[in-house]
Amino acid sequence: MDILLAIDIMGGFVVQGQSGNRESYRPLDWGLVPDATPAAYTTAMKPVYGYVADLDGVEQTGHDNEEGVRACCHILKKSYVNRGHRAYTVSEEDRQAGIFPVISTETGGNKLAAYHGGALTVDLKADRIYPTGEAPATFLKNANAWDYDVCIVINLGSVGTERGLPDYLAEMRSAYEGTLFYGGGLASVADLDQVAEEGYDGALVATAVHRGAIPLESVQRGTIP
Repeated sequence: MDILLAIDIMGGFVVQGQSGNRESYRPLDWGLVPDATPAAYTTAMKPVYGYVADLDGVEQTGHDNEEGVRACCHILKKSYVNRGHRAYTVSEEDRQAGIFPVISTETGGNKLAAYHGGALTVDLKADRIYPTGEAPATFLKNANAWDYDVCIVINLGSVGTERGLPDYLAEMRSAYEGTLFYGGGLASVADLDQVAEEGYDGALVATAVHRGAIPLESVQRGTIP
């Protein structure tokens, strides 16, 4: 199973996510790396894989984080990049560079079936798809008919909380036939092991790494057996 470092960028800095309440996000300068500029942070953390989210793009604030996003992608072997776009195309150049553009349920509206390749982020709030309110397993069953390289479930309400895993983790994995990642609330190596045992192909981590509950070496290695 792949281990991805979640890198949220807002206002030109890597920020700490907390339950999806973005207005309260602040630069992540308290953890393993005191420099929260994207290039310096990613260079110091040395992850193999990453999920890079331009939160200003998602929120459409107008702040340009593209330089920081590209700096992260240059360092990462493979990156899943959520620029908040309401549309995208997957270029061969991006594929060769290991860059997978992301569309999300938060930004994609009712056109999620129209995309080909790249990644679909399945955002959850209060254990439901955000913003439609669908049950996660039902949504993922429908997503089997779509043409994405990977689906990435992110439990926004659990991001940064280290509250652990939901009790419907196995149900989501059973519902989706393709490559599936999970992120949000992972608090320990035991949580990583459970996600792997349920058959997920990847897990997103950040806060627990900075707090020492998940070893930094796991994101630097990029996989667990």
